[in-house]
Amino acid sequence: MSRLAALRNDASSESGRNALWGMAAEVGQLVVSLGIFLGLALVLETSDFGLYSATVAMAMIMANFAHLGGHVLMIRRVARGEPLEPEWQRAVTTVVLGTLIGTVILLGFRTLFVPQVSARTFVLITLSQTTFFWLAESATQASQAMRRLVVGAKSKLTFASVRVISLVGFTIFGEGTLDSWAWWAIGGSAVGSLGSILITQKAFDIKTRFNPPTMSDVRMGLPFVLSATSDGVLDSIDRPLLTRYKFVEAAGFYSIAYRIATISVLPIMAMARATDASFFEKGARNPAEAYELAKRLTVRSAGYGFVVGLALFIIAPFLPEIISTVFWFAGDGEKFEDVATVLRYVAVLPLLRGIQMFPANALTGSDRHNIRLIIMVGAMLLNLLLNLYFIPRYSWKGAVGTTLGAETAFAIALWVAASRLRTAQPAPSDNKSVSTVA
Repeated sequence: MSRLAALRNDASSESGRNALWGMAAEVGQLVVSLGIFLGLALVLETSDFGLYSATVAMAMIMANFAHLGGHVLMIRRVARGEPLEPEWQRAVTTVVLGTLIGTVILLGFRTLFVPQVSARTFVLITLSQTTFFWLAESATQASQAMRRLVVGAKSKLTFASVRVISLVGFTIFGEGTLDSWAWWAIGGSAVGSLGSILITQKAFDIKTRFNPPTMSDVRMGLPFVLSATSDGVLDSIDRPLLTRYKFVEAAGFYSIAYRIATISVLPIMAMARATDASFFEKGARNPAEAYELAKRLTVRSAGYGFVVGLALFIIAPFLPEIISTVFWFAGDGEKFEDVATVLRYVAVLPLLRGIQMFPANALTGSDRHNIRLIIMVGAMLLNLLLNLYFIPRYSWKGAVGTTLGAETAFAIALWVAASRLRTAQPAPSDNKSVSTVA
């Protein structure tokens, strides 16, 4: 069979179609997310944008804890034969309750990291980035569980489109301040998440009702919560720490460069979404199959990460001119000179993420998530401790160095752990002990 014919067969398979739809959704979100971020960087004052970046980073860390792993349990259970509706209801209820409680708790840390941001603005931005964002994400993850990523693509792009409209409205009618953007942000996120939920309900003929998680759900979701929270700290803690140590402007331009590098990883995320259910299926049957799938997918993801990272490194010096051309109506791009410098340092991130993604998913799919959690917590603690030492002394350069060091250690540890799946036995299934109260 020719290589072209093989590619055609891949594209026409279920996983191929899912990957293509997932890619379409992720690319759309990539363009929207980057556009919103760059647009805000141009419209807001430099200090306001730095505070916004730190607030969003804090919200992302909290949200990773607040969802209680409900979306992962939904994918896992549905992939193994459970009905979607009760799992969807539990995931949505958990997101709403968890993020509301988490926002109240997070308010206590506002004065430590971003005291310049008012409590009202802090709450509005946090809810837009947590409650409504994760409701839209839950809709996408329901489509992953059902292996119909076309539905997830529609819901994701609906959410993204409404957010674009809110940015346009803010640019034209807003006051150009962080307080003003907070109202536009929560309005756009609320309407967008509602659209995502309605699309999902119609596609899968399900209803959204209050259905709180059981203690069994919390117990099983806890490892996923701790893993996601550790991932959030590893990924985001440097921005709040930069503002904590009075590097407010550095938090802004460092955040833009980091966002550009991580957004470029979204195609790898699309591949991961398309294969999540397959990892759970193969991992339950034979962990060695999950490991082999991880190896095959990593060849592709690492190759992509290397190419896109090299492209970012080459393009970085021209970023101010590119921004001036694309956003000709908003400024001359001078704000992005520091961004260009940082981007050349963090251009290796796509490669590191491409190497990390699938051994981690193989561990989770094989019910070895506790091992993934231990590795993640170790990388998070390493990153946090190094940041606490280096950021006060070296500002964003300290943040870059510690992040790359921790990410590299994380990738190595994941592959060492995943290699043991070659001779591992399937873990006992929890399907019989799972409560599915409607």
